[in-house]
Amino acid sequence: MQLLAKEARINGSAVENRKDMREVLSLAIRHNIKPIIEKYKLEDIEKIFERLIKNQVRCRAVITFD
Repeated sequence: MQLLAKEARINGSAVENRKDMREVLSLAIRHNIKPIIEKYKLEDIEKIFERLIKNQVRCRAVITFD
């Protein structure tokens, strides 16, 4: 709940180190590369899980709280 109250985000990667990640992010900024996401409201959580199980989520499913 503390993370939600502060609107904090936790991201991680076991693939790259910090230096490599900074380089990739710099490249994305320079070339205006943005992730492809599907936004869902929290009340649609069951729909998200159904789509995940059926392998129907195209890239990244994001839950919004607005």
